[in-house]
Amino acid sequence: MSNQPDPLDELALSLMYAYGVPTANPKLWIPHRPSPRQSLFLQCEALEAFYGGAAGGGKSDALLMGALRWVDFPGYSAIIFRRTLADFKLPDSLVPRSHEWLDKTPASWNGTEMKWTFPSTAQLQFGYLDDEDDKFRYQSSAYQYIAFDELTHFTESQYRFLFSRLRRLEDSIVPLQMRSASNPGGRGQVWVRERFIPDGFTPAHAEPIRIYTKQIRLSEEERLSTFLSRTGQLYKLATWPPRSNTPGSSGLRR
Repeated sequence: MSNQPDPLDELALSLMYAYGVPTANPKLWIPHRPSPRQSLFLQCEALEAFYGGAAGGGKSDALLMGALRWVDFPGYSAIIFRRTLADFKLPDSLVPRSHEWLDKTPASWNGTEMKWTFPSTAQLQFGYLDDEDDKFRYQSSAYQYIAFDELTHFTESQYRFLFSRLRRLEDSIVPLQMRSASNPGGRGQVWVRERFIPDGFTPAHAEPIRIYTKQIRLSEEERLSTFLSRTGQLYKLATWPPRSNTPGSSGLRR
């Protein structure tokens, strides 16, 4: 058994200290302990974090865990995106997974709006950006947590636009978080690599888990969201192909 502290226990304890009473119980909403890799992702304090790796590495679950950590706070709002609505209906996708986790809890589901509502009034929504202009459906929305599942399926402009929808809750310790995860490949692999992955990075399966950082230039649009950090995070968890050895992807080379 691991001697590492459970990040969910640490979160509940920190909230108790902040408010004087145990106001949050993330274990009610998250039914299993995060893996070491998921814990590393959940504990990241940067505004923007990317979880890369091969299929089956627990990336989507980590995004859902991240969204559920703050649902005991009134007014909290989170959204997780897939590229199409049909993606959410696939076996083991996040909507069926959320039902596995939440159906027997006090949270309530609205299938028309694809949204969970919690006793605190917090909300977790699932959204899609099938067409480029679908991003404008969210231009009047405000979220504290935005996540993209399979980020390489999206365009860079969709991802960057959603930064403008991050809004801090008044008088709240809830952080602003932009989170994403993806397998290698996909039509957006080039921009995702350029945004998150440092030059010269080559995955090595035998290496210990590390955090890789890369400074990011922010557009004026992104500055509207009041960044907590100007550092992007790459979690080296698997098999992004080396920049110079990617078959058929010469666009990855600078």
